Amino acid sequence: MTATTPTDESARLAALRERHLMDTPPEETYDELTRLAAYVCGAPIAAVTLIDSDRQWFKSILGASLRETSRRDAFCAHTILQYDIIVVPDTRNDPRFMDNPQVTGDMGIRFYAGAPLLTEDGHALGALCVLDTTPRDLTEDQQTALRTIAKTVVAQMELNRRLIDRERLALILEATEDGVWEWRPETGETFFSVQWKRMLGYEDHELPSISTEWERRIHPDDVAIAKAAFHANFSSPNATTHVEYRIRHRDGSWRWWHSRGRASHDADGNVMRAVGTNTDITAYRQARADLMESEARKGAMLEAALDCIITIDAEERVLEWNPAAERTFGYSRDEAMGQPLSNLIIPEGMRMAHEAGIAHFHATGEGPVLGKRVEVPGVRKDGTELPLELTAVPIQVGGRTMFTAYLRDLTERRRLEAEREAALREAQDRADRDPLTGLLNHRAFHKRLEEEAERIPQGGPSLTVVMMDLDNFKFFNDVYGHTVGDDVLRRVAGRLQSICDIGDCIARFGGDEFALLISGDASETAEDFEARLRTGLGDIVFSPSGQSMDIPITVSFGVAQLGRFDADWREAVHQADERLRRAKTGGADGAQADRVRTLMSGRVEGFSMLDALVTSVDNKDRYTRRHSEDVMLYSMMIAEELGLSESDRQTVAVSALLHDVGKIGIPDAILRKPGKLTAEEFEAIQQHPMMGAIMVSAAHGLEETLDAVRHHHERWDGGGYPFGLKGEECPLIARLMAVADAFSAMTTDRPYRKGMPRSKATEILTEGGGTQWDPQCVQAFLSALKREAKRAAA
Repeated sequence: MTATTPTDESARLAALRERHLMDTPPEETYDELTRLAAYVCGAPIAAVTLIDSDRQWFKSILGASLRETSRRDAFCAHTILQYDIIVVPDTRNDPRFMDNPQVTGDMGIRFYAGAPLLTEDGHALGALCVLDTTPRDLTEDQQTALRTIAKTVVAQMELNRRLIDRERLALILEATEDGVWEWRPETGETFFSVQWKRMLGYEDHELPSISTEWERRIHPDDVAIAKAAFHANFSSPNATTHVEYRIRHRDGSWRWWHSRGRASHDADGNVMRAVGTNTDITAYRQARADLMESEARKGAMLEAALDCIITIDAEERVLEWNPAAERTFGYSRDEAMGQPLSNLIIPEGMRMAHEAGIAHFHATGEGPVLGKRVEVPGVRKDGTELPLELTAVPIQVGGRTMFTAYLRDLTERRRLEAEREAALREAQDRADRDPLTGLLNHRAFHKRLEEEAERIPQGGPSLTVVMMDLDNFKFFNDVYGHTVGDDVLRRVAGRLQSICDIGDCIARFGGDEFALLISGDASETAEDFEARLRTGLGDIVFSPSGQSMDIPITVSFGVAQLGRFDADWREAVHQADERLRRAKTGGADGAQADRVRTLMSGRVEGFSMLDALVTSVDNKDRYTRRHSEDVMLYSMMIAEELGLSESDRQTVAVSALLHDVGKIGIPDAILRKPGKLTAEEFEAIQQHPMMGAIMVSAAHGLEETLDAVRHHHERWDGGGYPFGLKGEECPLIARLMAVADAFSAMTTDRPYRKGMPRSKATEILTEGGGTQWDPQCVQAFLSALKREAKRAAA
């Protein structure tokens, strides 16, 4: 005969999870029972299992390392169909088990015995089972013991469930805002929830005197009504009583309580227990009093309001017409009351739409302008039209629908707005121009660039951004004075205007900096643009008074181009500015980084997007892009010192440029915090290597860079993140990049601190070799730095 199982499988599974899987019982208890079953039955394997519709998992297991199996392969799936213990002396002779993977596979189970775990209502949760790899049987005493242990397991589960239920009830009572009480008249026992005590001003462990002081705590004017409600509660079976009364708080103030009570009675009508809740409604009572006071003020507000306040009924008849409406529309209150609103203030051409909107509201409960602030036309008594700002609100009163409209005459506002717009246009034109050169200024250039970037046509590069400044311009101001310097700036501005086409945009950024936005042929490269400009500006000279030798005025350029699919104008300005900086400082590392970018953009789809994300990180932490290029340079120095192949060095370069792309997901407040991070903030920072690896893995062709992106914050001693790899467990490319990354971070200026000298950074690297960093990579980097220093000195 099979055990009683729920007809509805989902109900049985819900009971299983709720009662035995969502709790957190002490697992040692089940482990002890499992060991006892194994000992009694002399079996090497024993387990407490739980079964649902798809799987079997082990609450406790001895002698095997299983955590769960499918229900199809579970021996205990047969046991839960029985009332009593099931014994299989030889599984190979039993058709239910002979093909089971645990019989035919490595486990080689030959003997099985299981007792079902049955709840009081007959639900089979799982089984207590013992297993062996050799055929055998159980004695009657062993079977009896197995049944007894199975009942103990179920009892332990039920005990755990009751403990959990009690904890949940305590949490519910703690979380509710109401105070809960219970009274048992037979024993005199009382219970008051923590919240009930807090409502009276007492601490959780305190309990005010109830029997002797309760009536004295109630306000004298409310004693009679409170006592009547309590008596009704006890005398009315299964009825809930409600009463509001004032009660004295511990601090002496009076609080309004709403009390609800209910009593249960036995067959003789005696009260067995009474329960109830109390809610502090002091704030509600005060709000109700305030509302009554506000109603008294309403009339005065209608009289004093500057806006027109008009109320109409469902048939559009006017019910309220305040003095502001009289002044605005020319109708007196007596003239307007009871009249259809359409006949008073709505222009003739708008009346049908107005009536249709009212009808639509009555049909659907919705209206296109209800609850919104909109501008509509209106008409006065004398026939003149005026602009209005309307807010309409439907109101339900006693089953009737009314509408209140708040209307404001916008005539004066429109006049002032027109005057402001004219003044703004004039001021805008002045604000967009540099007063010295007459060119556009910094702000106007960015606005124009953003607008042009949105209109880039399909095809190749069609916009070129040029950042430029005058070389050694400080010389002119220091030697010849600012007047001469201003003349030089005007001459350069004039020459730029003669070189550029009418549609090109020329701006003075400030100081000696200029910017150009050029619309050109898609086939013309950045080098072509730079050569054309250099030719046009190459013959500008300054002739000092009294000297025979002219001083040439030279200009440095940074050029970037925008195309249809990479029209990020901010990035273009950044690239042009960066290339201008390199042109003035002679930085070769940046050029090398650009060559890597150009190569990878042509080979790997998605590289440009990832590189652009690094630029987005730069917008969060402005040192990062410079940092990424520095890390590339330092990593290449180490790779060359270690004798890595050309292919490996190429992987190092690409990895360095992308290693911090995961920081795009770090909040600004953490990434730019000028101080020590909290544990939670540092945990967020630790996510960026994994985030970066996930992002880079989406681009096919960058697989070899994943080790460096994922592990560049590991430590040689295993104290790094995200995996705590130790020593050579961490890939070499990540170990060498960790050294380059640290050196760049230590020597780079940040918004909140100055970068340390290189000598100090090398000392820290030397001290950390063998603990934080791979000593071989540290030594290789230091050797490369020394060789670089000797080369620079020569």
